[in-house]
Amino acid sequence: IGELVKELKGSKSVKFVSLERCGLGPSFAGVLCDVLKANTSIKTLNLWGNNGIGDQGARMIAEGLKVNQSVEFLSLESNNLGPDGVRVIGGMLSVNKVLKWLSLVFNSIGPEGARAVAEALKVNKSVEVLSLSHNGIGSAGARSIGEALKVNYRLKKLYLQNNNFGAEGARALLEAMQVNGSLIFCGVDVSRNEVSVLCN
Repeated sequence: IGELVKELKGSKSVKFVSLERCGLGPSFAGVLCDVLKANTSIKTLNLWGNNGIGDQGARMIAEGLKVNQSVEFLSLESNNLGPDGVRVIGGMLSVNKVLKWLSLVFNSIGPEGARAVAEALKVNKSVEVLSLSHNGIGSAGARSIGEALKVNYRLKKLYLQNNNFGAEGARALLEAMQVNGSLIFCGVDVSRNEVSVLCN
C-alpha cells in the first residue's frame, strides 16, 4: 500500500483507481486525502464495496476533494456512510467544480443525508449523474431532492430506486421535474414497483 500511495501522489499519468472490496477502513481514507490533494491526473476513484470507509473516512475523502481538481467519477457505494458522512460530502459538493458522477448507493444516509445532498445540489454546477438508490431517504428526503431539482439545471441523471418514499415523495419529484430543464432520466421506486420516468 505504501508504494501504491507514493506512486499515486507523484503520478501524472494514472487516471483510473479502483479499490473494490479491499477492506480499506477509515484510516486509509486519510491516506487517500493526501493523495487527492497532491495528484492532478486521477479522473476515476472507485471505492465500491464494503471498504468500511464510514463517516470518518468520508470526511477525509471530502477534504481531499475540496482541493483536488481532477477527479470526475467517485463511487462510495456500500461503505457504511450515514447522515454525518454525507453532510461532509455535501459540503465538498458545494465547492468542488469538477466532479461529474457520484454514487452513494447502498449506504444509510436517510432523510437527513438526502437533505444535505439536496442543499449541495442547489449550488453545485458540475455533477451530472447522481445515484442515491437503497438509502432509505423516505418521503422527506424525496421532497428535499425535489426542491433542489427546481433550481439545479446541471444534473442529467438521478437514481433513487428502493428508497421507500411512496406516492408523496414521487409526487414531489414529479412536480420538480416539470420545472427542471436539464434532467433527462430519473429512476424511482414507488411501493416496490420500479418505475423509470423519462423527462423531456
